[in-house]
Amino acid sequence: MLTGKPKELFSRAYDKYGAMLYRVGLTHTGNPSDAEDILHDVFLRLIHKAPDFRDELHEKRWLIRVTVNLCRNIRGTAAARYNVPLPETLATPERAGDGYIRDAVRALPPKLRDVIYFHCVEGYSVEETAELLNIGVSAAKMRLSRAREKLKLELEG
Repeated sequence: MLTGKPKELFSRAYDKYGAMLYRVGLTHTGNPSDAEDILHDVFLRLIHKAPDFRDELHEKRWLIRVTVNLCRNIRGTAAARYNVPLPETLATPERAGDGYIRDAVRALPPKLRDVIYFHCVEGYSVEETAELLNIGVSAAKMRLSRAREKLKLELEG
């Protein structure tokens, strides 16, 4: 059981960032159960492996980075390899619905999905998105442009 400072760190961080980190996990995995597992692992790492944070922004970026890395790791697990694709005979989702847009974003390659998510959904600037993803600003701009183009083609098609 957590006591003292670790308990306060966990409680404060979970209340402040838990929902956002869950959304990141859900966006990456498309599976609520996997997103919950990732969230659990992120907070275990916070308790056991977190550096001394300079400020709240450093803490938030560290948590996001850990979440994205864990999402990438889960794609290589046995569970991810054994996912069965949906049959082609299923009804096509409505193009105007939010679910269709969410599915189109999830279908993007991870590098493009990350920039779309942090920039468009979480509202980070291109510069902040680049820092979160540990890439250059020009790379973030290029990925954002490519992601928007792919989404435009998918949503129009």
